[in-house]
Amino acid sequence: MTLQESIKKILRETVNESTFFRRRVDMDLMEKEFFENLNYVTSIFLEKYNEGKGFNMYHFETVVLNHLMNNYNDELSNGGLNDFPYDKIQEFLSNHFHDKIKDRYDTMFGNKINESVDKSEEKKLKLVTRMIHEFFDEVSFIDIKKYENKPMIRVYFDNDEEGRQGETYFAEQIQDKIYEYTGIKLIPYWHTIQYNTDADFRLDAIKLKYDNEGNVINESEEKQPKYLNIIKELIEPFKKEDCVCDIRVTFEHDMYMIYLVFGQEELNDLFFSFVGRADYGRNLRNDVKNAIKAYLPIDNLYVGSISKPNCEWKPMNESENKKQSLIELIDEYGLYDFINMSGLDIRQISSALKNMNNPKEVLKQYIRNFVLTHGNKWGDNCGILSGYEIQLSDNKYVDEIMVQDRDQIAVEILEFDIDEYGHTEQNDQYITTINNLTNDELLTIISWMTETIKNGDWD
Repeated sequence: MTLQESIKKILRETVNESTFFRRRVDMDLMEKEFFENLNYVTSIFLEKYNEGKGFNMYHFETVVLNHLMNNYNDELSNGGLNDFPYDKIQEFLSNHFHDKIKDRYDTMFGNKINESVDKSEEKKLKLVTRMIHEFFDEVSFIDIKKYENKPMIRVYFDNDEEGRQGETYFAEQIQDKIYEYTGIKLIPYWHTIQYNTDADFRLDAIKLKYDNEGNVINESEEKQPKYLNIIKELIEPFKKEDCVCDIRVTFEHDMYMIYLVFGQEELNDLFFSFVGRADYGRNLRNDVKNAIKAYLPIDNLYVGSISKPNCEWKPMNESENKKQSLIELIDEYGLYDFINMSGLDIRQISSALKNMNNPKEVLKQYIRNFVLTHGNKWGDNCGILSGYEIQLSDNKYVDEIMVQDRDQIAVEILEFDIDEYGHTEQNDQYITTINNLTNDELLTIISWMTETIKNGDWD
């Protein structure tokens, strides 16, 4: 049996990321709905283009897939009560529809659009805006503008502080919190230029102002979500419904996003069966949606639901809150991209990794991405990192890491005997699946990998 055949035998697994989706969704119907969503999103971006606003293919594709995913939230989450592998399903849909989306983008916009933010910067911007929303309840919405050739994150918020001094203080709070958690530098635009040379992004904080009808009237904003405050008033009565802890309202990607927050304990007390809980959640979401659409002429509206243990539940402390936020961000971006974007060391987040549902899979995906980026690669999903003898213990080394297909990884192990004088002699050499390594051994491999990136060994 050849070495290649041995590797295939060791790594033979059946992985199909689309299975979860295909079991729950009519694929023929989805193909039809995809083109309806693609046409709708194209019309939105045509307006942006005609207004002279810049965007790129990554942004266009993300919005198309988000609209498509929103159509199937109920089916995939059992009425919003269960989690589902959102990222993997989105990746499956991206692989399935990417060529069609790109054809539409190239046909409608081609190279005419100013793609001023590259993909890595887009990911980092998305990470920062997501964290700002998570850490600061006062934030209503965020947009991105250019300021002195850097992206500027403009945060619109509403609190009791008065005047520009309140805006300055709020911007500095955001600046400190984001740097503490990620190492990403946000510099308020009013700081003098010598402080901005190493900034990742510029920052502005703008307190919302309202007219007598509750509409935002900030003069500096070109296009505000004019119905945001009206929607907040319309959904206020629903906060008194059984099992509803809160209702969150935001405006993102030209969509009004409403999430009902249910208490799981309260739902279990009120309903004895899953069917009862699911029907209740679905009916209440529909009631909220109908109440808004009966009053406002809008279609860019999504109503979903999430849950927490009970309505009184809050994170134990800031440390636990930080750990949970890191877990959610790693889940969303993957460990490899998260470390590259945040600049955090693997040792700084190892305790958070241990609290994830399946830390080994997260660690394996980092190693896979590293090998495909820095090793010898063939095809889209195969590569090898060879000859570096990564030390796992006094007598155990990894000499080769071989990636084959999407989730299959093999390692070649060297083991040594050490005599009483400290001399070493190799006594074994074998290939095994990476699943046979412990999580601590995987962390040791990743620590070596991150250190070589930091030292510039791959530049």
